[in-house]
Amino acid sequence: MDQTDQLPLLSTVTMIALIDGLFILSVIVDGSALYRAFLLREFSNENLEFWVAVEEYRLLKPQKMANKAQQVYNDFIAIQAPKEVNLDSETRSVTQANVQSNKSDPHAFDRAQRRIQNMMERDSYQRFLRSELVMELIHPERYSGGGDAQAA
Repeated sequence: MDQTDQLPLLSTVTMIALIDGLFILSVIVDGSALYRAFLLREFSNENLEFWVAVEEYRLLKPQKMANKAQQVYNDFIAIQAPKEVNLDSETRSVTQANVQSNKSDPHAFDRAQRRIQNMMERDSYQRFLRSELVMELIHPERYSGGGDAQAA
């Protein structure tokens, strides 16, 4: 069995999303899982994990936001956090102040999330789009049956 037999089949909508951008990709399960797998291979999945954690935080009821905000901050924003994301000091300070205010603010991480999203769109997402895995999915005719064509 060659590698293309092991790749998940993606719908046309998912393929368009892969080409179209990070926002659409994040909504589509297949594409999101594929991007996450790519980031895991590159040991750079903390940015996507942070982005998803902030989206989950925004959906919480106000009475649960303060605890979740502190957890997200401790996991991703704090200096030496286990999954620390790369933020400039001003963004880190603004986010810290937002979290320490203990307000139920769904926008507490907006600035940090925008920075990380911009970083992903410019860097890891572009590498993902050029990766061999995506190329195999977009152009299966170039990769399928390679062994059979040589045998014929």
